[in-house]
Amino acid sequence: MPETQAEIIAWGQARRNEHLATQPDLKALELNLKNDIEKVRAELEAVKIELKRDIHEMEHKLTIKLGAIVVIGITILSVLDKLL
Repeated sequence: MPETQAEIIAWGQARRNEHLATQPDLKALELNLKNDIEKVRAELEAVKIELKRDIHEMEHKLTIKLGAIVVIGITILSVLDKLL
């Protein structure tokens, strides 16, 4: 009987080892996931910086246009004041 028991245990251990060999390496998967997350964070930070730059540029252009509109308005009011 001990031989049968030993064979069963050996067979069970072999099956367990086969199962473990086919399982993904969780540490490697976790590391890959962490690396992917860091890449996405870096890409998001780059997009954030680019968007801030674009917004600043648009604000600058709008300020210039607003200034031009104010100057034109003042000029028109000045001309109308002289005509009336």
